Formats: sequence, structure tokens, C-alpha cells
Amino acid sequence: RVQHFLDGHGLILKVDFPPPDSGRKPKFMSRFVETAEFKEEREAGRFLHRGVFGSGPAFPLFDNRPKNGLYADPIEPPLLARVLGNAGNVNIKNAANTQVISWGGKLLSLFESGLPHSLDPDTLETIGEDDLGGTLSKGLPVKVGGNVPSEFLPDFLGGSAHTAHPNVCPKTGNLVGWHWRQVVNNGSLEVTFTEWDEDFKQVASKTFEMTDCELAPHDMAITENCIIINVNAMKMKQLPFMLGAKGPASCLSMDGSAPITTWVFPR
Repeated sequence: RVQHFLDGHGLILKVDFPPPDSGRKPKFMSRFVETAEFKEEREAGRFLHRGVFGSGPAFPLFDNRPKNGLYADPIEPPLLARVLGNAGNVNIKNAANTQVISWGGKLLSLFESGLPHSLDPDTLETIGEDDLGGTLSKGLPVKVGGNVPSEFLPDFLGGSAHTAHPNVCPKTGNLVGWHWRQVVNNGSLEVTFTEWDEDFKQVASKTFEMTDCELAPHDMAITENCIIINVNAMKMKQLPFMLGAKGPASCLSMDGSAPITTWVFPR
């Protein structure tokens, strides 16, 4: 059992409604988004990857949880089983479970911290990760600042993660989205805002750096001329996450009395 339902793999539901006088019945279909992580865990029959809310591998020798059945509340693995199963692993699986959009001939399943997955709109079969025409890069969404030559950096760094909550501008009709990567040497966030027309052709793109922003914001608002993002006074305790004791969501803390930061970017 997952520790939180948002750690579950994305399940896409589809209902086809026939014309009223056709005499045919509505058709229902559902499929899991078959991400690479989903296929690996289905084959293994157990968790292999960490989730945002604490689900993940547990070292079998110390995982003595009772098997209480499918509908019982989940039981957290013992601390030692969590640490030995997850310590040092900072990768979070792309569950493709947060949002589904249909735009420009594509059906995309989105996740907060990974690449979108393209789906066949007729069969719901997973086509694969979609880099939105080369806009996104695969890998951990982490950037090493400064003048470090790329040949000295590991291949798994330098990726990007796309928001699960793009917006449609009511004036232009464009889809407005953004992707991000963490800049590790100064605690900032690099964000790139991109607009696509109804044919999914890129019409605008701008990159900015949000200083003193350790965590990617959840959503944005748009006006005719601006993009607005609020950043809460949240911090992440890195040690329990790095040790594998907790998932990233459980490591968050917020100072409710601290001011929030509002960023206003030009479109």
C-alpha cells in the first residue's frame, strides 16, 4: 500500500458518450500511465522508487509489517527498513498522476516534478515521455551554478520538470506553462515560461531565476501581460530525506508568521 494516495501511479479514465439517438451505450475505459517506474514496479511486484509522500522501498530483512489486506490503512515501515531501503537515493518517481490536458493534438498526463507523458487519446496507451518539442530535458531537475564545465558534471543532472498546472490565456488562447530546475550552489530556482499556440507550436519563451527559492511553487496565475507566482515561507529538512527516513513532503516545514514572496514576471 502507498503511504498516501498521491504516491499512486496515474490511472486515466475515459467515458465516450454516443449521440443521443444512436441507440448505443456510453463506453468506459481506464488504463494506468505506463511510466518506466510503473513497468519496473509492476514487474517486481513491489516498490522500487521513492514517492513524494513517503512510499518507497523498504529493506526486506527489517520490514516486519503485518499484511492487513487491501482495504486496511497503510502501515509505515520501521525506521531501519526505510533508511536501508532509501538512504542516498534522491530520485522521486514520476507517477504521472496529477493532471491531464488535451492540447494541440496531444493528450498529456502531468506530474509536478517530471516530464509529461503522452497518451493515445483513443486507446489511452502510453506513448512515452514528451519533451514538448525539445523544450524539456530528461534527468534530475538540478543545475550546478557557476562556471563548472559540462564535461565534469554527471549525466543525470541538468534535467527539467514541468508544472502539472499550465493555464490557458483567455485573450490569446495560448497554453502557458513553465518548467524548473534547482540551482544548487545558491538556493535559487531557474524557471522558464513557455507559451504554445493551439497547434502546440512554441510562440514565446523566457527564463528567469527566482532567488532564495528552495522549493518549486505549485501553481501560477496569469494576466494579459504578467505571470504571477507566490512562494510560501517553506523549508525542507534535507537530512531525514537524504537518510531515507522520510519522503520529501514530510520534510517540509513552514513559518506561518513569515511573509510570502510574490514574483511578477512579464509575458
